[in-house]
Amino acid sequence: MREGEYRFGRLHRDEDRVEMHDERQPGDEELVGAAAVATGGTGGEVSCHDEEEFNPIQPVMQQRIWDRMPADGGPQALAAAIEILKNDF
Repeated sequence: MREGEYRFGRLHRDEDRVEMHDERQPGDEELVGAAAVATGGTGGEVSCHDEEEFNPIQPVMQQRIWDRMPADGGPQALAAAIEILKNDF
């Protein structure tokens, strides 16, 4: 995302899923801010970076993660896919 862009939707924490909308709807929250608060609340680190800081290889690595994710995967499935890939390197 670029500075000044927003993503709206609802976090369904009890179901480990996110509902995203193209435009803000009643009951929506700004998802990036909500994710940052949730991450910080569990001891995670949140940081902001400019697009130029990212290595061009990043999309390739992201594709490897998504290739290992089940269609109905949530945060635990994402963490498991990342752990598997860490062992590949």
